[in-house]
Amino acid sequence: MQREEFESLTGFRPTLGMYKVIEQVYIGSNQDKMEFCRQYRLNVDDIAVKIQILADMEEINRQQESENRIEELQAQLDKELEWKYCAELGTYLDQEEYTEMFAKYQTVSDDFAVKILTSVFGFMPEQIKIWHEVQEFELNKYGVCRAKRTFQRKPVYENCECNYIRFDCACRQQTVGACQRRDDFI
Repeated sequence: MQREEFESLTGFRPTLGMYKVIEQVYIGSNQDKMEFCRQYRLNVDDIAVKIQILADMEEINRQQESENRIEELQAQLDKELEWKYCAELGTYLDQEEYTEMFAKYQTVSDDFAVKILTSVFGFMPEQIKIWHEVQEFELNKYGVCRAKRTFQRKPVYENCECNYIRFDCACRQQTVGACQRRDDFI
């Protein structure tokens, strides 16, 4: 049976993928096309539903195969481009260190963080914007940069010697932070 015949006998226009399933079920049914189409149109023994489920499963399998192929190709491309961690961009504080600090010390509100930055470090309060999202970056062999991972971070403050606040001041990214093992933030 041709697709056009199926459409005229049932009044239903299937996708190409679905019609392939319909054709397979029709061939396996040993019925003439008129009877098969009547049963499909009336959904006898849930035939239309079963065909839809089979077509959906086939589509899901095709999508999964496509996604797997895309992942393979992306991995090959990434290997070819030689992506490497870029310490000059993004956050300077390792996520594990931030997580340890976050677990030990209290987080503070943005308003309190601004007060700390103005009173302790001398920044202008009207020029401060607190950031809660930081990123790690990679560079490839051609010098192209991309964000590798993104983290959500709240300001943390224990004292002047143990804190972390990510912010912009006059459109320039800053990080004020220090803890026992880190001395590169102040």
